[in-house]
Amino acid sequence: MSDNYDVGYGKPPQHTRFAKGTSGNPKGRPRGIRNFHTDLEEELSRPITVREGGRIKTISAQQALITRTVEKALQGDLRAIEMLVRWRTASDCTNADAASTLPLTADDMAIIDRCLAQRAAEGNQGNYGGNDA
Repeated sequence: MSDNYDVGYGKPPQHTRFAKGTSGNPKGRPRGIRNFHTDLEEELSRPITVREGGRIKTISAQQALITRTVEKALQGDLRAIEMLVRWRTASDCTNADAASTLPLTADDMAIIDRCLAQRAAEGNQGNYGGNDA
């Protein structure tokens, strides 16, 4: 061994190194493979037909999901109410410069507090089916 080259961590032998211009992962990620976010956005923007008040409308899957969740929340479904509050909070955080997003009022907070208190009371009585009380 006539080389004066140190071999060790981060210093592989010269003959085992990748040649210039050769990738260490030749197959790599195939082109055109989409990530979860891209697929989710495509599915949520897909048009679907719904019947609303006897009329047939075409709306996005995202609009249908939001409409259905609001309907359930108005019927008193606590999970739907929580979901809407989470969506609203996440929307406020991501759209900090959006003027159309209004903060929760004192009345809104009172409603949320009442719902959470009701949920906690139901959880203590064993009426709530979820694991998180």
